[in-house]
Amino acid sequence: SRFNDANNFMKSSIALLLLTIGMGECFVQNIPSTSYVGTDRMLASSSKTMLFGWQRNKKLYLDDGHKLAYDMYSINSNDLVVYLPNLADGRFSTTSNNVEDWCERNKSNYICADWFGRGGSSGKLMDATLTRWTNDIIALLDYAAPSVRGGAGGTKAVFVGNGVGVWVTVLVALKRPDLVRGIVGLGGDPDFTEDLLWKNLPEETKDKIMTEGFMEVPWGGKSAVYPITSSLIEDGRKNLVLRGGRDSLDITCPIRLLHSLDDEEVPPTTSLKLAECVKSDNCVIFMNKFGVSTPYRALTQVMDFSKGIATEHFS
Repeated sequence: SRFNDANNFMKSSIALLLLTIGMGECFVQNIPSTSYVGTDRMLASSSKTMLFGWQRNKKLYLDDGHKLAYDMYSINSNDLVVYLPNLADGRFSTTSNNVEDWCERNKSNYICADWFGRGGSSGKLMDATLTRWTNDIIALLDYAAPSVRGGAGGTKAVFVGNGVGVWVTVLVALKRPDLVRGIVGLGGDPDFTEDLLWKNLPEETKDKIMTEGFMEVPWGGKSAVYPITSSLIEDGRKNLVLRGGRDSLDITCPIRLLHSLDDEEVPPTTSLKLAECVKSDNCVIFMNKFGVSTPYRALTQVMDFSKGIATEHFS
């Protein structure tokens, strides 16, 4: 009856209002599409209502039963920034805060997830690999932001990678170029497992990693200790990207690489090698003598170039 329909509508509206209040900085907007699937299992596939604003600690449930914990800023925009953190920080850091701030100021959607086996995501560290992380990010973009295609040629997102996040970004760009509209790299460490880590480890440490499967290894000059597994080493060898030389990586999107000359963990030559290997002719490296500057300028440039509205390679 009409009375029951109205009653059900009222109950649904109250429930949605309570959900919105609980999520903090969210507001509700009706959209005509009926294809949206709530990855946190709170919105049904038939829902015509989508939440905008900040949605924290959402969950993407993967086919194998694992889940990715992620934060998302949704706005009525066809621009999207994906932040891929380094192994130490996860999705909560000064850098992620800077990227979030840029997205709010520039009216762009934003997504950042904890890696499999790290932070709020499920999984065992022993099973965490470059291949796994790459496939997880692809799944996240396919399901959490299916309709955003604001880049040239319908490409999806500008990736901001930090540390290992740059390596994963490169792997995503090679496997699914439609997802990567531009790249900002912060202290990127592609091939670090082989070039920076394995090659400098004592033989007894190597033996322990391969026989026991795990060891915490000091790396860099700041007393940092990283958990290194045999699976990460072995899978890293299958995903090396800096071996082919000039123009060996079929990545043509705009790229900005930021690196510090005093980086004690990853030498700036790693970013130089990456710039040489990609085919993109719109690739610029920024090197500070001390520390890495905020990614605001680089992110703005990459976003603009991937829309085709800038007229110079950098300003």
